Amino acid sequence: MFFLKLTRSAKNLFTRFGWLLAELLFVFLGLYGAFLLERMHDEKMDLLRKRQILEALVQEFTGYATELSEASTALDEGYGVPFFTNYSAGEQPFPRQIPLVGMGNVNTGIWEAMLGSGGMEVLEVKKIQEVQSFFKAYQDFLQLLQGFKELYNSFILPEYDQNTTFFYQAEGIELRDKYKWYVNQLFQMGMGLRALSEQAASTLAILQNELDLTIQVQDPSSIKRHENNESKKTTRTRSRRN
Repeated sequence: MFFLKLTRSAKNLFTRFGWLLAELLFVFLGLYGAFLLERMHDEKMDLLRKRQILEALVQEFTGYATELSEASTALDEGYGVPFFTNYSAGEQPFPRQIPLVGMGNVNTGIWEAMLGSGGMEVLEVKKIQEVQSFFKAYQDFLQLLQGFKELYNSFILPEYDQNTTFFYQAEGIELRDKYKWYVNQLFQMGMGLRALSEQAASTLAILQNELDLTIQVQDPSSIKRHENNESKKTTRTRSRRN
């Protein structure tokens, strides 16, 4: 090496020792520089992996928030509100089936894959618990829905061709004992689906915020671009108002 040749050609011990130290320092800086480059590469890869996982989760929870909000609105407007409005007015509404099409098993594949590959590196414990809580609430609601379907298929569906009065007591507006569960189940599902929809939206907000922070760390210039875009939107909005 260059430093080694200079060391050997040096005339005195002090000069040789100085060149030797310089060579050792050169080697150390080279190794340390390589270590820093490798570490920077690993950090970039970790950020890229975190961003990809968060993007997948945000996309998944965007779907949950949209679907559950639509299902909640459909349940309230199409079944819950009409039934309880008529029921409280002294009428005898027919105990209808509630389809809730598309609500099956919860797909937790992306979430479980993240936890299995080091979820603590992607989300903090509290945020992991928030997501876990949503999936638990979703499973609980699906069990409630399944219970309603089983009761409906066992007790009401076989009598579906009967007149509405068949399901009610001879006097008053209450359902017969055999069908009283319908009112309670319908109320619970309406409340449960509304709460689940709100929880999906709040969990989505947590994941979206975490994704935004990750993008900012990965690309600091994105903060400035986002601020400029927001400023342009505000300016256009003000111009339209004026």
